[in-house]
Amino acid sequence: MTLDSSNSYVTLTEANAYFAARLYSDTWEDATDAEKEKVLLMSRRMLDLYMTWKGTPATSGQSLGWPRSGVSGLDSDEIPEAVKAAQLELALVLQGTDTTALPDGAGLSSMSAGPVNLVFNQETRVKVIPDHVVFMLSSLGSFRGEPSSFSVTR
Repeated sequence: MTLDSSNSYVTLTEANAYFAARLYSDTWEDATDAEKEKVLLMSRRMLDLYMTWKGTPATSGQSLGWPRSGVSGLDSDEIPEAVKAAQLELALVLQGTDTTALPDGAGLSSMSAGPVNLVFNQETRVKVIPDHVVFMLSSLGSFRGEPSSFSVTR
């Protein structure tokens, strides 16, 4: 597998350079190239799945969300540095946690049956896309939100 512009916003070389200058990236440094490429692909897919990007795809049939047309201040062939950095930061999170496969009720601190009372401890709840990654992208699109794994009916 080789990362290229058709499946990732960053190359493995760019990722290695980014993490060489970043604190707390030991998990990146310890991973094999194959593991790094796998997590980069997953993080790019998650960004395109959970973000609603501003503008429209630059070309019809492109496989990635970026580049985009109609985004103020950006050329239609440009992938913003914030998108690249967000992919990298999410990749680092995904190396230690599968945020897509959390058990039902992750972050749940209590539950009652009647009348229904659910209390979530937001400090312990892991998000699919962490807040700091969403914040990095806030000027380029909006987060679609967390999928719900349960429903409450009365």
